[in-house]
Amino acid sequence: MARSNTRSKDQYEELGRLTQGLLHNINNSLAGIGGFAELLIDDLTPESPDRVFAEKILSSSEHLKLLIKEIWMLNALRRYIPETIVDVGAVLDEILMNMDVEQLAAKNIFVEYEAEDNGEALRALGNPEYIKMAVDHLIANALESFDLSPRGSKHHHPDVIKITMTSDEENIFITLEDNGIGMPENVERDCMMPLFTTKDPSKHHGLGLNIVEAIMKAMRGNFSILSQNGICTTACMMIPRKDTVKSQRQSSDHKQVF
Repeated sequence: MARSNTRSKDQYEELGRLTQGLLHNINNSLAGIGGFAELLIDDLTPESPDRVFAEKILSSSEHLKLLIKEIWMLNALRRYIPETIVDVGAVLDEILMNMDVEQLAAKNIFVEYEAEDNGEALRALGNPEYIKMAVDHLIANALESFDLSPRGSKHHHPDVIKITMTSDEENIFITLEDNGIGMPENVERDCMMPLFTTKDPSKHHGLGLNIVEAIMKAMRGNFSILSQNGICTTACMMIPRKDTVKSQRQSSDHKQVF
């Protein structure tokens, strides 16, 4: 039985290496296609009908390059072991500081942030860039839900993204709630499936929520999303506190010995 499991693991790792090599070759080809498209665009006048095709080729190549980057990210997350101590509150503060709140307010979009203040920093084992990426994906989804909302129905109500950070003895919880268009039940059920999207597939890959879920799993946490169609969506990331992750790892190591 042990030999069978070992062979399966080796085969899985070999498949991963082959996939990485394939993605690398495709990415190189796309770089060449995009480069030739840029040369065509430079040579063609704005009035030329061929310029439109060249611009579409360039846009499609960039779209596929981003898709490959996200697939690479998912593959890397499966091998990621959280070891760096991260101040989760400081990461959220940085995200909020970099948001253009004035530009959002001009569109009647407002961001609210609440964090518990118990006098101690909330730390986890992970990667601050991964946490930023996860939060950025969720904020982007919220902003897109506002774009899809029928404006007349919310004429007197601003669009709001509410970000909340709380904790208990074992976990840190980051919750993002928006009052956008929400999701019907069938979309909510499938929204974290790889490559699932209800948006324009030429602009969206359908990997955003899948990446958020993968980041949380890599950090030994969890991700959930609830939505009421036409009303709101609430996404919650649960990240184990630093000591909790160490305890989980020690328990896992102990089980492996026996």
